[in-house]
Amino acid sequence: MFSIVSFGIVLVVVSFFYLLVCIDDRNAGCLSTLKKIMTTHLPIAIRAGGKRICGERAVGLVDRIINYICFEANPIVQLIYFACAFGGFYIYVFYGFKHVPNEYLDSYHKVIGTIIMLACYYCYFMACWVSPGHVLKDTHKEQMRRFKFDNILFNKKNNCKTCELEKPARSKHCSMCNVCVEKFDHHCIWLNNCVGLHNYKWFLAFILLHFIITTYGFVVGIYIFKGIIDDKKLIGAQFRNNVTGEIMTADWHFIL
Repeated sequence: MFSIVSFGIVLVVVSFFYLLVCIDDRNAGCLSTLKKIMTTHLPIAIRAGGKRICGERAVGLVDRIINYICFEANPIVQLIYFACAFGGFYIYVFYGFKHVPNEYLDSYHKVIGTIIMLACYYCYFMACWVSPGHVLKDTHKEQMRRFKFDNILFNKKNNCKTCELEKPARSKHCSMCNVCVEKFDHHCIWLNNCVGLHNYKWFLAFILLHFIITTYGFVVGIYIFKGIIDDKKLIGAQFRNNVTGEIMTADWHFIL
């Protein structure tokens, strides 16, 4: 029963994101119509109902909250990262260290894991803290000379209407930060910062090190888990089902 429910939840979530991301609501068809209902008509109906029930002021407050979360630079996703990164490392130190060393892991894995994690933190904070290269009046002349215009994607005399400055080649205006950025790549909500000329190396190091630590942590976690199973002799142990009274012998499928 649990497996069926889990499969149903996964199917609904995957279908929702497929509908949201992959379907063009400008086309004909039932899926396009369904997306238009979900993304256009339903929000309008909810907003109208909210005005009647709660009033214009309450709906306006909700609008401002949604606009802040979705369309303005804010630290919400950074806080999620802190909770995951520091919380995961806390679990590794206070619950995993006592099982290292074991038959499969030497004690030096405590040091290796800690060093990699600290390097992850450092690269993350640098990617957040280092300015990506904001196009400002004081530095505009130097930034205009840094990259050549290809007259294909980047043309001269292309002024930013918001910053009221001519855009240097390979720059772009970030609507989240409300400023033009040199060698703009994207605005990263995990960093609450743009990725640009001066911090993209830290961003790449952040991505690479987190790939390494997740892979390393996955492997170490498996060996810790295997060590616990061996120490407690769980494979082959017998357990009684309190409901049916049936005696069951544990195997890998039972333990997992």
